[in-house]
Amino acid sequence: VRRHSYSPYEVKVKTLANHQQWKAPEFFRGAKLPPGRMVAHQSSLPHLPVPALAQTLQKYLKTVQPLLDDSDFQQAKKLVEEFGKPGGLGESLQARLQKRAQERQNWLSDWWLHTAYLDYRKPVVIHVSPGIVCPPQDFNGQEQQLKFAAKLVAGVLDYKVQIDNQSVIIDV
Repeated sequence: VRRHSYSPYEVKVKTLANHQQWKAPEFFRGAKLPPGRMVAHQSSLPHLPVPALAQTLQKYLKTVQPLLDDSDFQQAKKLVEEFGKPGGLGESLQARLQKRAQERQNWLSDWWLHTAYLDYRKPVVIHVSPGIVCPPQDFNGQEQQLKFAAKLVAGVLDYKVQIDNQSVIIDV
């Protein structure tokens, strides 16, 4: 039983059909979840830390190095040094990010929601969402495959209802 009037997909389809700008449902716009067992310990969790600028820049260089030839990597290194120098753009943006982190429980969640799910144009299930791996099954025909698929979908839907009702038992 769904507690909200539309799924995010339905909201997007309805608003796009009316040629209005898409707007995430309130549940997805940083609104606080109603109290329940599922989020009972949320306030006691530490806030998501902002990594140091130098650490981020080093990680960036380490990530792009295998993708670039020596010349391009040296250019990227120069750009990173310019961006990260004291008083530079990187320092200014880092300060703004730290301010955002002080104002929110999670400074990244709104951006992640939009970048990874709402604005992403590739199939989300394959490229973004975590998946499950079922143990190998030995089906004796299409009927067994369909029964297995139906049970799997029913289990996922049962779990979604628990999430919506906030009745998932939390491991502490």
